[in-house]
Amino acid sequence: MQFLIKSFRLPRNAHREYLHAIQWRSFVFCLCLAGFPGLASSAISSLDLEDYSHVITVRIARASVTEASGLTYNYDTGSLYVVSDEAYGVIEISTDGLVIGSMSLENFSDIEGVTYIGGGQIVLVEERTRDAHLISYVDDGSADRDSVPSVDLGSSTGNNGIEGISYDPVTGLFLTVKEFSPQEVNQNSIAFNTGNATVSSLFSPALGVSDLSGIQALSAVPSLVGTSDESNLLILSHEDHVLLEVSRTGEVLSTFDLVGLTSQPEGVAIDYDGNIYLVDENVLGGDSALLVLSRSEPGIDSDGDGVIDEIDNCPEIENADQADADDDGIGNVCDPDFDPLMLGTTYAPEVGVKNQFYWWSGLSASGGVPPYTYSLVGGWLPWPLTLNVETGVITGMAWNVVTAYFTIQVTDANSDTATLQSQITVNQSANVCGSCHGATSF
Repeated sequence: MQFLIKSFRLPRNAHREYLHAIQWRSFVFCLCLAGFPGLASSAISSLDLEDYSHVITVRIARASVTEASGLTYNYDTGSLYVVSDEAYGVIEISTDGLVIGSMSLENFSDIEGVTYIGGGQIVLVEERTRDAHLISYVDDGSADRDSVPSVDLGSSTGNNGIEGISYDPVTGLFLTVKEFSPQEVNQNSIAFNTGNATVSSLFSPALGVSDLSGIQALSAVPSLVGTSDESNLLILSHEDHVLLEVSRTGEVLSTFDLVGLTSQPEGVAIDYDGNIYLVDENVLGGDSALLVLSRSEPGIDSDGDGVIDEIDNCPEIENADQADADDDGIGNVCDPDFDPLMLGTTYAPEVGVKNQFYWWSGLSASGGVPPYTYSLVGGWLPWPLTLNVETGVITGMAWNVVTAYFTIQVTDANSDTATLQSQITVNQSANVCGSCHGATSF
């Protein structure tokens, strides 16, 4: 098995370049899910995808899961079942991605969805035939399509049929999604003992996505039963790389953006603690992968600024903006090494003289994060004097007797700014300032 930590949530002052690839050769290493940072480990009373973050991506290095197409959570064992659209078999993995066992499948075709119904039984759906099959999972066992209970959920179609299935333990119905042309979200009453099914539309989807590639009923989470979220659904779009929370009337309630996390998400499942699992058929160098999303656990916020101490770069002093100008992981308001950006002068500006070369280097920027950039943001300089944007030096030979008022701004590497107002006077007489080279200071 290969394992890859792709990303996980870190405190702001932690090093962020964590990318480790580990290969198990002569030993097996079990990485427990409880050890993953930021993973929920207690029952949820409500669900909002806006509260979730990507915790980890795990490579499933198993030849039979090279094109993972669906997954489901086994609440009896706390494990996951993964299927492939090439119908090689059912793979049982732990919630941290460790392969536990497998079961081969014979004569199945294009399996796109799987759902656990209890007692070791799972239901598989084939995309093109739109057939559902009931099997009992047996490690190292096998199941033949021609020998298991099956039900027809619709007429055969092309590569745009059933993409996902989820069992609703409250109603006893099965929920399915059809990919496109047209998109469908259906509820199915299935009697495997008689081979009969009744299929009806749950709602006409207008979810703003190009396709539907997975579905999960939230009623599968016991702590959500009896709440307003009980009847809601998780619906996945692999074309648009987004996970949706949807009501049973088709209203989008919350979303989670998967862009940059996955190339082709194909299935979605949820455990009793509300952790969400997705499979991607080809995200990590050709292998399928398991992605884990988790809600943020409530944390302590000592300074009451809305940022919990775990990720607050200054937990004892209120700083909701988390400003960290020198990027050292310590917020400006409690960083003893940070000085705010300032712009001043090292000496007062001298008087310039018409037709004499003028040079002034008195600008003095300090604090903030160098390098600095200078700009004229107000007023004007005696023509044709110019401001060097890198050094802040003003040079040139003034052609007219004039007093010019202006404002100089300095910008540091973090785009913080400071300004200074000043003036330059150009006189006629060459005796006004004696030996002045015209260097003016602010």
